[in-house]
Amino acid sequence: MFDIPAPKSHNEQPRLPMVNLVSSSEKLEQLLASQRKIAENKCKPISFSQPIVWQKENPVFFPKTINVIQGKAGVHKSRLAETICASLLKKTDCNNDLLGFKTNLLTRYAICYVDTERNLSTNSLFLAANTIKGRL
Repeated sequence: MFDIPAPKSHNEQPRLPMVNLVSSSEKLEQLLASQRKIAENKCKPISFSQPIVWQKENPVFFPKTINVIQGKAGVHKSRLAETICASLLKKTDCNNDLLGFKTNLLTRYAICYVDTERNLSTNSLFLAANTIKGRL
């Protein structure tokens, strides 16, 4: 393989790389401030975030996390994800039992669902339709 550089533009001046000029004393001050903050926080009690999804009484999902469902082909990973999403989107007057998954019904959630084994034309539409049915 050849490494061919991009052609030079005749209209622009060559750009110099951006350099963040921070003195050594400023870096040292940032490091010492971080050290002081860690020393203060290590004496405080640790408070964990409350879960947003439970299954029965067991906490399952927590806020600001990325969760992965992993398994062999054909073990219904997408259906599990569909059920969990439906529990998050469930309306207050819905009585569907979603495998025991429960959430705070008064809180609104946003979901980003990525399924690498589904195609966009049919499978994803079926999954979305089932998720919406499960929450009604």
